[in-house]
Amino acid sequence: MPKRAPRAAAAASPGVGRLILRTVAALVALLFGSVVYAYLTLPDVRPLRTSNPPTTAFMELRAREARARGAPARRTQQWVAFSRISAHLQRAVLVSEDDAFWQHEGIDVEPNAGIT
Repeated sequence: MPKRAPRAAAAASPGVGRLILRTVAALVALLFGSVVYAYLTLPDVRPLRTSNPPTTAFMELRAREARARGAPARRTQQWVAFSRISAHLQRAVLVSEDDAFWQHEGIDVEPNAGIT
């Protein structure tokens, strides 16, 4: 009976396959965990569809700045229907909400420079 050659490469492959499977499973679990974390920590914006917020973080910031200067915190606002807002202003707001949102002060003035 002829001798068979040793199968050293075949012995290593089940361990490598398990390692790859575990790595892929860990990455999928990490991705799933990230999505769940984002879903649970982001605020629910659905009520904004039917009601206007009484205040915003920006309005509160300006009120604190006014109080720090010793001036009264005034607020003058009038809610209007979305259809009454200029299409140019709607577009400017959409353009300012870009993928670099977290890298600037809330509004990226570069894309809006030609609008004014």
